[in-house]
Amino acid sequence: MKKNVLENDDQLKDVLKIDKTADSDSSDFKVSEQELRSQIESEDQALIDIENDKMRTPKTMRDVRCLIFQFMYAMEQFDYSVSFESVIDNFRRGFNLEIPDDFIAIKIARDTIAKREELDAKITPLLKNWKIDRLGCCTLLILRLAMWEFENNKDTSAAIIINEAIELAKSFGEKNSYKFINGILDEAIKSLNLPNTKTEKVNASGE
Repeated sequence: MKKNVLENDDQLKDVLKIDKTADSDSSDFKVSEQELRSQIESEDQALIDIENDKMRTPKTMRDVRCLIFQFMYAMEQFDYSVSFESVIDNFRRGFNLEIPDDFIAIKIARDTIAKREELDAKITPLLKNWKIDRLGCCTLLILRLAMWEFENNKDTSAAIIINEAIELAKSFGEKNSYKFINGILDEAIKSLNLPNTKTEKVNASGE
């Protein structure tokens, strides 16, 4: 039976441990559940420390994107068997986050998660010799977020969106996943015929 609430805050923190170790000869960036839930050394963790003061209330869009990614990652690792609201509530308690329900990170994460199948359908043709189920979790989530931004964040240039996706990949993904993501998103802006001249105007408060 699927559950719609998390049992405790530690359960969320356990899920948010991302193991970056992978076979360097493999192009598959999947993170196994066994690795994910094991106790790994702090230097091997890619989780951005949102328990420190500056991350309790994200100030920049880069911080916001990191938080969006972590919301998406938690939902993915729970196989969408818990409610999004449950994840957000546990983030607030477990990481002492001060974010309202209408905070931009929550709104974007919710919409990206809701449209994940639609976004995957747009990513798939860009993969060419790859199948989407071969992508590692972090890689796929970063691609979903970037594709969502291409369509919805009209105040930000495609170049900035790609650069931010690359930075997410460097923080959370397998060692060279950012190169793969860069290539896929380059193809995306060509296929979508996106303009590349605007600059980012939206701040963390969504204003």
